[in-house]
Amino acid sequence: MGISKGNRTYHFKRKEDIIEAIIDDMSGRYRPPAVPQSLGEMNALFRHLQTMIKDNAFYFWHHAQLAQLSPKIREQQKKVYQTNTKLFREALVS
Repeated sequence: MGISKGNRTYHFKRKEDIIEAIIDDMSGRYRPPAVPQSLGEMNALFRHLQTMIKDNAFYFWHHAQLAQLSPKIREQQKKVYQTNTKLFREALVS
């Protein structure tokens, strides 16, 4: 991380606080894509999701445990799930 243990524990009192900060940063950078209007766009969306999962494998490997660790993380996961569910529903209906 590039910071001393003392400095890290000053800013983050618990290990859970560090994890929440990382997840907050990830969530802040997440931008839901536009609703796909064609099969090509749907394919591009799936490729994007595959890349995101690969780039953030640590998160997806421990998705369930993270939700149990922190109510804040669980709520963030719920928002992303609801957003993605709405996206796919709109893509399949339109």
